[in-house]
Amino acid sequence: MSRSISYSQLIPDSVYGKIHLWEFPPTRTFIKLSEACRRWLFDELRARYRISYLLSILEVKSQVYGINRKYNSGHICSWKKGCKKDCGKIKDTRIPLWVLIEFSKLLSGSTNNDNTIMRQIEKDVVYCAAAGNSISIKPKLPLLLTPELVSVIFNLCGDGHVGTGICISHYRQTNKSALQNFVHKLHNSFGDFKETIIEGSKIIVPRIITNFYQHYFGINDCRWNTARIPSAVKTLRKEFLVAGLAAFIVDEGHVGDHVELYSSNHNLLDDIKEIAQKLGYVTTNIHSKYRYGVLNGYRFLIKKRSMLLFYQDIRELTRLFPTCGLSHKSACLELMVKIKKRGWKKMSVGVTKYNLLNLLRNPMTVRELSQWLVIPFSSVREHLSQLQATNKVRRFGKLGRAVLWVAV
Repeated sequence: MSRSISYSQLIPDSVYGKIHLWEFPPTRTFIKLSEACRRWLFDELRARYRISYLLSILEVKSQVYGINRKYNSGHICSWKKGCKKDCGKIKDTRIPLWVLIEFSKLLSGSTNNDNTIMRQIEKDVVYCAAAGNSISIKPKLPLLLTPELVSVIFNLCGDGHVGTGICISHYRQTNKSALQNFVHKLHNSFGDFKETIIEGSKIIVPRIITNFYQHYFGINDCRWNTARIPSAVKTLRKEFLVAGLAAFIVDEGHVGDHVELYSSNHNLLDDIKEIAQKLGYVTTNIHSKYRYGVLNGYRFLIKKRSMLLFYQDIRELTRLFPTCGLSHKSACLELMVKIKKRGWKKMSVGVTKYNLLNLLRNPMTVRELSQWLVIPFSSVREHLSQLQATNKVRRFGKLGRAVLWVAV
């Protein structure tokens, strides 16, 4: 389990709203209570009501919740014990959230989900999970509605998948620091859970978490062609939108002379562009993106003139939420801001090419050259093209996806 720091705990509760246990999906959330709370709860129910009455309540309410299942006294007994025998093995018994909600109403005499009994139950949750053998989490209840929690939606829309039925939910990120950054977001927002990372680049997201996002925010399955940013998210305060935009850029963006954002989902990119413009960033229109003459997606740019504003917004946000930055792409944004602020005039003719050739005694990428010379990527590429035309530099190979150049 991760032991990352939840920076949201350093913020007064009044700054960000609370999300309580009873706001999770009631029919898809299953709770393990502490033994003391569990026994007290069911002892109180038995002391006040007959088993037959409790079963009648379950029968009526199960129809309201759309549950097609018949409950009997054995269910109540196993819920109280907290375990049951299954195929010769003793297994934990998790109580459906909707059952806890309805029983809490009985004991409290309230018709509201938010009642004194449910508030006590919330304090005594050992762990919660989705149905079946899904990954359980030890939740931080109540959750805080922070930019960190909301930014996960943008990651799921970018390089994630929200499974339905028996299909698992996951998030894929080949950059290890960005992947670990996403894992920290989940732990900080929801609590501890057992991490399952496949092939070093794909983490299984506990279904209880994606069920929560579907229920609370109304996100869909986040498939490549159907993912959308919910309207309720697009109306949140500035820091939420900055965190979401940064998360999407980590997955589906490129930081160079401009910030380029791309997707094969035009509607999703419309949502992202709307958010960028709401934040005051100057953007281009969305254009089709072709590869070898075939349409393979869409893109738009956040223009260079908005780089400084974006950088300032990111810096302000990451003071409290370090996971809400650009991860491994932060250095590129910092470089572009440094170039914009450098304040010197255009160099004399030939000086930049001379410096380039000196640096290229050893193979270097465009990004490395840009960092050393503090000039835009586009300028480096233009000089390299001219030097290549006169056989002074050549391609040496690749470093990951980046082309290495070397002096001839």
